Amino acid sequence: MIQRHVLGEAGVVVAGPSPRTLIEPVSADELRSAVHDMLQRWWRPLIDDPTWVEQSQQQPFAILTMCRMLYTFEQGVVVSKPVAARWCRQTLSQEWGDLIGWALARNHAAESARLSETLGFIQYTVNVVSRSYGDD
Repeated sequence: MIQRHVLGEAGVVVAGPSPRTLIEPVSADELRSAVHDMLQRWWRPLIDDPTWVEQSQQQPFAILTMCRMLYTFEQGVVVSKPVAARWCRQTLSQEWGDLIGWALARNHAAESARLSETLGFIQYTVNVVSRSYGDD
């Protein structure tokens, strides 16, 4: 759903018809459902087995992805990670604002150093979305 939305809304025509004429629009609720599904299938299991998140470069990626998911879930549209991160810094508590600022400024080639906070932000994002869907 998310890729379909991005392609339909921001796809660039190189040759042929506009993607908008080929792809059905994606509703805000469909995007929210896709965010919920991605969090449940991909991100929630990482809380119990954080091996992937422990790898270099993964923590800033995870943090900025959570920002995009929160933005998409709240606003019903997909924006870039930096736009979503700025929105989250303004909207969420300072605890997350500091972490998001670190992810935005981080040299992504450097070793990651904020695993516990990253996992906490993933859990926070899962919880926010799960509450709306009545998940346990």
